[in-house]
Amino acid sequence: MKALRDLTHELAIDQAIRTINSRTTLRIALSHDDGQYDREQLKTMLQYGYLHEVEGIKLYRSVLNGHDEDREGAIDAFRTAYACWRALAFLPRGEGAADPAHPGFQLIEQELAEEGLSPVLNLAFHLGMAGLLGERNAEVRLDLSHFRLDPSSDLRLRLDRHHSASLYHFLS
Repeated sequence: MKALRDLTHELAIDQAIRTINSRTTLRIALSHDDGQYDREQLKTMLQYGYLHEVEGIKLYRSVLNGHDEDREGAIDAFRTAYACWRALAFLPRGEGAADPAHPGFQLIEQELAEEGLSPVLNLAFHLGMAGLLGERNAEVRLDLSHFRLDPSSDLRLRLDRHHSASLYHFLS
């Protein structure tokens, strides 16, 4: 029993270290004093966000098929994706998250143009879905309040866990 507790404790510490390292990496990779960002670093952040979403979807499907042990992994993957999308959304520059000259929106426009959404709506969608499925509901509400969306596409009024999970399941 003690060995099991020690292993559980060790795994919890390992998870905490990974979380701290990933958040530190995000901050270091994206922080520049001159307001300029390396396009390749931003592109890598976008790819990490997307890959962690895909991993979260895979694990979430496993949970839906009765493998409850994958639940924490799915939540963790979505939280990491959320951190990546959030880092792209809130790069310090311009007027904030809804500034069209924002480097995060420019990257989304260039890299995810085939998704057919405006860069603002696209980033808000990924940020909102990853955050909700990562159980970061309060943070998502605050983050989405910074996006200037027209009333017909206002995600803040329509996002809830059931719809976001269904949408992710449908899209994957």
